[in-house]
Amino acid sequence: DFQRSMSEVKAITGATGGEFEALRTNAIDLAGAFNALDISKLETEFGRLGFSTQEILDSTEATINLASATGSNLAESAVIAGSTLRAFNLDAKEMGRVTDVMAGALNRSGLDMSNFAEAIKYVAPNAHAAGISLEETAAMLGVLADNGIKGSMAGTSLRRIITDLSTEAKPLNEKLKELGDKGLNAADAMTEIG
Repeated sequence: DFQRSMSEVKAITGATGGEFEALRTNAIDLAGAFNALDISKLETEFGRLGFSTQEILDSTEATINLASATGSNLAESAVIAGSTLRAFNLDAKEMGRVTDVMAGALNRSGLDMSNFAEAIKYVAPNAHAAGISLEETAAMLGVLADNGIKGSMAGTSLRRIITDLSTEAKPLNEKLKELGDKGLNAADAMTEIG
């Protein structure tokens, strides 16, 4: 099963020779909480996202840690973490940062992996374009989840807020801070951002 899975990794990533051997060794060496077959499936998912061999090698351990910390499926964790990394235009060497932020958001709020995945795909491109960090975006999604707004509803709502506030003359971070400093109640917030 492992050899068959590694053949799929090879086909999807286009890795040959030393690159393929590095991916194979990576799957075997990092086996522990997850077996080498599971790790090869993670490599496949990163390959499908267009990750290079080096990017896969840079991302694997952090993604294993994310799946372990959140009790998530390893391949699913790879897809969500990889997509989040790409959406915020981060280098694969920052995968540890991405997975730490995700694990923190999932473990300290009402978010779970599927809610986070649904929400982040709607809001990440707009958040990144508006200069909102991954950390800030995950924190906002966590607050929304804690208030019963999860998944695609949270992502589209937050995207709308970012889009509406980004039309102001001030940078979005300044506008959000200004609104926060006002101590808005729900009615005021509805007037400001709907």
